[in-house]
Amino acid sequence: MDDLNSYRKQIDEADEGIIKLIKKRFDIVKAVGEFKRAQGMPLKDNSREDALKIKWKQMAEENGVDGNLGLSVITDILRFSKEQEMPKNENRLLVIGYGGMGLSIASYFHKHNFSNVYVTGRHVDKMESGIADAGCIPIKDPSAKDFDTIIMATPPESVNSDIVEGILQDAEGKLVMDIFSVKTDAYKKLLDYSKKLNFKYVSVHPLFGPNQLEDIKKIAVITDGVDEKLLADAEGIWSYAGFTTIRTTLDEHEKAMAIVQVLRMLDFVALKNSIGDLKGSLNVDYSKLATVSFEKVEELIDNLSDDNDLIHEIVSSNRYSKQAIEALAKGIESIKSEV
Repeated sequence: MDDLNSYRKQIDEADEGIIKLIKKRFDIVKAVGEFKRAQGMPLKDNSREDALKIKWKQMAEENGVDGNLGLSVITDILRFSKEQEMPKNENRLLVIGYGGMGLSIASYFHKHNFSNVYVTGRHVDKMESGIADAGCIPIKDPSAKDFDTIIMATPPESVNSDIVEGILQDAEGKLVMDIFSVKTDAYKKLLDYSKKLNFKYVSVHPLFGPNQLEDIKKIAVITDGVDEKLLADAEGIWSYAGFTTIRTTLDEHEKAMAIVQVLRMLDFVALKNSIGDLKGSLNVDYSKLATVSFEKVEELIDNLSDDNDLIHEIVSSNRYSKQAIEALAKGIESIKSEV
């Protein structure tokens, strides 16, 4: 037992040494960030990061450690180092909406150097603890005058609600962005509002779900009618938190979503119905023999089909949905003819 305690003591000492070295590295990273800002140098250096990953993998292997472990460790260190290197962003950010996407985005901004992230909604008082747990500040009846940037993380129909209209009444000169996946009537109404109320409007679309933020951080930015300075301001908010922005026109976005969203949703709904029909006609419990790949597909289908309102909203609102339906039907017919 004494030998075991001795080993554990050595492990504890090694762990403490690792933490102290990480702290030392982060202190140096902060100094590097200050130097770069003073010299007007870009904070991000992809070639340096790539070189470090190669070096750590090699060093691990040379010291009898799995190279993938070395790569994993330096990847995490680099991710946290970026937060140390970046100064706090004092932009006062208001997120309207505390659903899955709204709260995920608000929390992500807070974790990535935005000091002042507020969240509001119709019943925000009932969500105060959840918002606070996300590191954000719940606020009731906010005035747009008190914020620099407003992000609408609500359903598109919310543009007609009294709470949104009330906030936007005081948004003159402020940057307002929606994250609607459907860019139709709500987009046009916000565009009209921006001209009437004189706020700066940019429409964006996160290309990920609430649970994918740590893996996929791409944001589509609609460029129609937006000048270069405003585009740069909007992109700057997202890129500061580590998002990659992708510029697109409204029409290109709708065409792409006809494939990425509409066709996928229709395909999943059709597949779910087909699975049920075939299960019944064959009288078989396929679940006990389902492959891992099939289980993943079923999980995707179930997650999507649970939200029929979302499916209807996206399919009915996309101007290219008819072509997506025709393409799906044509694809099924081609399979039938080949088989």
